[in-house]
Amino acid sequence: MEYYKRGHVILKVRLWRRTLVERLPPEIFLGDQVERTLGTSNALPKPTQSLHGLPPTLGRQLSAADKVFPHKVVRTLERGMLEYIPLDVLTDEACRNASREPPAPETSFVVSNGKWQLPGASFDVSKEGRLTFGEWCGAGENLVDAMRKHLRAEGEDRSGGPVAQAIAGTFASHFKRLRSLPNARVEFDVVLDYDRHLRSLFLSDSHTFSMADFHQDIWRKCESHQNTRRLKEMADILQPSPVHIPTGANRRLLAVEMSLALVPVL
Repeated sequence: MEYYKRGHVILKVRLWRRTLVERLPPEIFLGDQVERTLGTSNALPKPTQSLHGLPPTLGRQLSAADKVFPHKVVRTLERGMLEYIPLDVLTDEACRNASREPPAPETSFVVSNGKWQLPGASFDVSKEGRLTFGEWCGAGENLVDAMRKHLRAEGEDRSGGPVAQAIAGTFASHFKRLRSLPNARVEFDVVLDYDRHLRSLFLSDSHTFSMADFHQDIWRKCESHQNTRRLKEMADILQPSPVHIPTGANRRLLAVEMSLALVPVL
């Protein structure tokens, strides 16, 4: 390995990189992948943001027929989607894991108010608020695809009927509109809050409430709620920590420690 008086460290690193590239098997690193790994100047740029603030798919696209959804989601949709489905159970990762789930066990009926009913899926909604923008985009598409395939709408004798397709279409319009907002990524906390409100309202009044419409009053409430939350978080950060003033025995002990600290070391 050669050394030069000027910039010998940089040249040494460059020669080491070139030697490493020559030693790498071609089936492991090829072309631009080598450059990206070693951080050379010819590295390709990262995938750019797509239109409307959508993250790059990076090969995630699957047809709706090929997607596998968690058993709890399928069961809820087949019963008419009477429960709220949090989107964190429908992320791309969750759907990939669903393909490895064991078969769903047989469901037993329960008696409620004198009637035989199927038990609910009991989703945990506490994690939905932690979704990233990219995870939410993928989960919204997965929810629409799951509805088209498994939703059994009221009055229909099978899943994926005409009414179910129409309902899924309103959800698709809802998600598309939110993704297309100019500041959807920047103000994702408002977007997610608004989305959760609308999907909850649809469950309580699915006959008259339209997911395809933009509800300005609800959006403003979500904006106000998130602005209040941000101000509170900022105030908590800027608020000085309380100073602990020792009293009694602790104060005397502190005085002794300070006096010992002032004694010169011989």
